Amino acid sequence: MTYKVVAERGDETIRSTRESALIAVAKAKIFIEEGWKTSITDEHGRNFEPADFHLLPAHPAKFLRRTED
Repeated sequence: MTYKVVAERGDETIRSTRESALIAVAKAKIFIEEGWKTSITDEHGRNFEPADFHLLPAHPAKFLRRTED
């Protein structure tokens, strides 16, 4: 399954595609920490905002807790 990460800040937009939900979330978290508004969309068109990243398949909640510290 593919995941599209979109990060926006001001008039800039960065898009990347990842095959792994874990890697997509890790990349999105880095953008968020740098002040970007970030979301992930799966190949079915479902959009996940940061509060919903834990709903992505094969994504351990433990990883989310560890990166938020």
